[in-house]
Amino acid sequence: MIRNFLLKYFDLRFSQETESKVLEGIETGCNFRGVNSWALIAAIIIASIGLNVNSTAVIIGAMLISPLLGPLIGMGTSIAIFDFELLKFAFRQYLIFVAISLTTSTLFFLVSPMDEVTPELLMRTYPSIYDVLIAFFGGLAGIIAFTRKDRISNIIPGVAIATALMPPLCTAGYGIANFNFPFLAGSLYLFIINSVMIAMATFLVVKFLLRFSLKEYPDQHTSNKVKNLSITIVIVTILPSIYLAYNLVTKSSFERKANDFIESEIVQKNIPVISRSVSFSDNQISLFLIAGSDDTLKNNLEDKLRFYDLGTTKLILQSAEDYYKEGQNKYTSVISDKDNLILSLRDTILKLRNTIDNTKAESQYKLIVLKELKAINPSVLSFNIFNKTDSLSNLIDSVMEAVVVTKTEIDENEGQALRRFIIQRTGFDTVNVFFLTDPSNLVNPATKSQRKRK
Repeated sequence: MIRNFLLKYFDLRFSQETESKVLEGIETGCNFRGVNSWALIAAIIIASIGLNVNSTAVIIGAMLISPLLGPLIGMGTSIAIFDFELLKFAFRQYLIFVAISLTTSTLFFLVSPMDEVTPELLMRTYPSIYDVLIAFFGGLAGIIAFTRKDRISNIIPGVAIATALMPPLCTAGYGIANFNFPFLAGSLYLFIINSVMIAMATFLVVKFLLRFSLKEYPDQHTSNKVKNLSITIVIVTILPSIYLAYNLVTKSSFERKANDFIESEIVQKNIPVISRSVSFSDNQISLFLIAGSDDTLKNNLEDKLRFYDLGTTKLILQSAEDYYKEGQNKYTSVISDKDNLILSLRDTILKLRNTIDNTKAESQYKLIVLKELKAINPSVLSFNIFNKTDSLSNLIDSVMEAVVVTKTEIDENEGQALRRFIIQRTGFDTVNVFFLTDPSNLVNPATKSQRKRK
């Protein structure tokens, strides 16, 4: 009776596609040519934007677009049925999509003007045993959905979201673009966890539940070698996540106990607190009390730490005056930085203002000299004087050059008169004066002789 119940509700052969069509579909899902490649690039960019602006909805949308499950299910299936050609093909496609994903996300974060570390990015840098479990059961659901005739529409998108292959790769791209090794290492480890556990779940389902036919029949030595290698990869992948999960649970437990201690022994006993700080890494609780503390209060509180399983935790009690001094030091540091920035900007503004004033003074000077030259010779149209720096502030002891444009050609005597005036007016010992005639007033010699005859 129990057997019939289990077969009725848990038999995977119900609504199962034929083995040949399942394998054909898995092999097709491994291929990243054409549409899948473009879909992958689009999904990576969308996920990177979501991580950059801290939008969970955008990241979920990218995971639904992403075609990343195919190669992993292909690798798990190929190991289960000893199809080494499929294994090589799936692994090659897996490396291609990793390369495309890392390149695309790195380029995005290199050009993105936003480089803040968002909570969505942080979430992908500290994997634990819980991520192992999520990836394993996600892979389990994924391979089951791949073998159904109707390809149950809501399972594969759900697996894509739960196993989260896309965001860790994008976070790794952020780590590369910003030279952030902890982000790169943490996110790649999460991606490896997801990859290995999805492939392992696929292997177990195909091998022991679906019992697909073997493509090849290897000898015992080869079979044992594949089995041992698979087990080693899984163990090496899982062990660090167990350690990280232990740290995560320990940190959460410490923070909970420390907050319980503060709430029960400080807040509920009406001891006014300005600020509190709990540090797991330093095994320390820091409190700023309005009234300060004495040895009696501190000894009393330290004795009570053991009732909260915090016997080795260091308790630091400081007064409101200490809090004020610490805040003042931080404020002074910030103000100092701002003052330096303001002084730098002020210097820049003064330099620009001096340049503008010099330019205005030079223009006014040239206009005055031009009016005086026109009074001497009405033929003068324009006047300009300059040196290498073209700045009046550097004209002293310089060899200057002046250009005078006239309506008509001037004779030598007129030129000498203008030259003497310019040297006297500017106060320089040497001024190279050049006289130019306005081209619009030049007349062809033949035309000039005709005018004279008339």
